[in-house]
Amino acid sequence: MRESLLQAEQVELRKREFEQQIFRDKGEDERKDSAVAKGKLFGDAMRASAIRMGADPIELISFLRNCEELFAVYGVPASLQAILIRPFLNE
Repeated sequence: MRESLLQAEQVELRKREFEQQIFRDKGEDERKDSAVAKGKLFGDAMRASAIRMGADPIELISFLRNCEELFAVYGVPASLQAILIRPFLNE
């Protein structure tokens, strides 16, 4: 009888641990999928690979083409694209 109660408690404890792990995993997934996290991730990728735009206005065309190609490669959502190129245009 005592042994079966111990086993039942262990099963209940494992169940709670499993539920807590699921809750933590969901929170982590939501954090990774947030717009802020994606913006940071894509922003870092753009800073590392985008060409710098010079002072000559004609260079804007090649800069924007490069950005479009990077957006396609990285799969950047349209809602983040304008935000990501803004720092490059203010230089």
